[in-house]
Amino acid sequence: MRTIAYYLVQEKLEEKSVDSGSGFPPASEANAAVAGFTGFNRTVTVTNNFLFAGLSEIVVRVDWDNNAHNVTLYTLKARF
Repeated sequence: MRTIAYYLVQEKLEEKSVDSGSGFPPASEANAAVAGFTGFNRTVTVTNNFLFAGLSEIVVRVDWDNNAHNVTLYTLKARF
């Protein structure tokens, strides 16, 4: 289960880190079930102007087993 959770976190971090033309900064996402992965929920929190203007902190958390377990990874994205 932990391997699946790491995959789901990494997938979302990559999606939020790539400039998809949707603008800067990327948007947060409320806690929601992950489609196709029963029992897994994912939350994305974006903190804009983290430490200084033009830098965003992206935090992705995946929970499973009724929130008994979780994996959380962080990254930074700068406007350039």
